[in-house]
Amino acid sequence: MKKHGLIVFLCLILLVIPGCEKGSTDWVKFKTDQDGNRYSFSRRSIESDSERQRVKVLIKEVYSDVGKTVELQSRIKDGLTIQGYDNLSYKTSGYEIDCRKGKIAVLAINHYDQSGRIIYAGAETRDKQWYDIQPDTVGDALQRQVCPH
Repeated sequence: MKKHGLIVFLCLILLVIPGCEKGSTDWVKFKTDQDGNRYSFSRRSIESDSERQRVKVLIKEVYSDVGKTVELQSRIKDGLTIQGYDNLSYKTSGYEIDCRKGKIAVLAINHYDQSGRIIYAGAETRDKQWYDIQPDTVGDALQRQVCPH
């Protein structure tokens, strides 16, 4: 059942969301970072497990000009391709948050160009890597929005 839930969530990321990008009230803005990148989460994507106090959610990061440069520099530094990244526009990321423990795991990341085409798609295929949610980060702001208080 756990595997099925992840598959459904990943399908939502890859299939449903690209069609909902423009003008959807489903997206709730929750943070703008120091580079000017704007973050929103999809209300429709929220999947809660109240027994384990975990939440899965999809976020969208719309890159600023500075943010695009930072992303390109990071990919070059890591030896990753930058083909298609001259038109980078935004990124969607699927996260799972352990509300009780204050931890976050990345489930999937997709980069999109200005036409809404995927230029990178990646999903966590091995054991999830859990990270402590640090204060004043995107994860911290997201946790405050989607975890029960």
